[in-house]
Amino acid sequence: EDPIANLNASSVALRKRDFELARKYLLKADASRPETMNNLGVLALLGDDRQADARTLFMQAAALGLAVAQQNLNDLE
Repeated sequence: EDPIANLNASSVALRKRDFELARKYLLKADASRPETMNNLGVLALLGDDRQADARTLFMQAAALGLAVAQQNLNDLE
């Protein structure tokens, strides 16, 4: 039930392309963390093919200083 553990588990699930499991973990992660926003962006892009949602999430995470979110945003562009 720990938000950080769920965030980490979502990262593993995303790497395995298990989007349903990633979504389950992200629901229990701290939505205010930029890492969670980034993972939600990855899920939106890869799992749901919602590029506009992914862009917004990457922008929010990058604005909070998460470098990997900026890289994801650059890759998306």
